[in-house]
Amino acid sequence: MGVFLHVLLAGCSEYKVDSFQKWCELISGEDLKAKYAPFWVIHLSVTVDEDRIRNDYTFFLNRSFLKKAKYRVPRMAWRNGNELHIVNLSGLLKINPERMIDKWRHGIELALAKKHTNPIDICLYETLTRLFESLHIHTMKVDEEDRVVQDVVTVIPTALSGVKSPQQNASKP
Repeated sequence: MGVFLHVLLAGCSEYKVDSFQKWCELISGEDLKAKYAPFWVIHLSVTVDEDRIRNDYTFFLNRSFLKKAKYRVPRMAWRNGNELHIVNLSGLLKINPERMIDKWRHGIELALAKKHTNPIDICLYETLTRLFESLHIHTMKVDEEDRVVQDVVTVIPTALSGVKSPQQNASKP
């Protein structure tokens, strides 16, 4: 019995998905066993640490948006539990605020309908819809001394929130 159990356990291995990059590999359908399992593994067990992935995703967005904003503000993305908050780049890049909001809304709707074809979009938007309850987009106005004088927040629910998007509701008979 002991030899059988040893042989059985020797053929097993565990892979931990605990970063945004590893999560993207997982949801893209990449063959994780072929990529990460030792040659002797028969069964690869995959565990997912959603909280660490949420943190890493938020860090990635914050770093990316800060770069686009040329580091003029202290932060551009943060999370509050399972809510993701981002600052609308429109105020810093002099574009229509609705343009960015519409882009995120459309990306979320496509992710919910599984209609993204670009791997980067799949990774970006499906992470949001699978791991966060909502996206809060802060459209801020600042005065001459860069103090926030107005913060209008647009909340876009995701699949995790249980609230269906208009596109999901339309597909029901």
